[in-house]
Amino acid sequence: MTAKKRTAKDMKSAYQFVFGSKEGEIVLDDILAYCHVLEPLTGSTETNAVMIREGRRDVAMTILQKLLWDERKFVQEAEGDSK
Repeated sequence: MTAKKRTAKDMKSAYQFVFGSKEGEIVLDDILAYCHVLEPLTGSTETNAVMIREGRRDVAMTILQKLLWDERKFVQEAEGDSK
């Protein structure tokens, strides 16, 4: 696969296309759960486990940033899911 330079606008459009559908939202929810976005990093005393978890979390946060997510809305939705 050849790496091509893409503009920020192209990437924003691509992310919105992929994650903007109902199926995309389902996949995004699964990614966010797998990456423990809404959970604290603490809980493990093993440094490697914390670093792996932070790496996963960083990927999920990058996806959210590309989607220009609204942090307040995200937190409200997350709190609604936990009730």
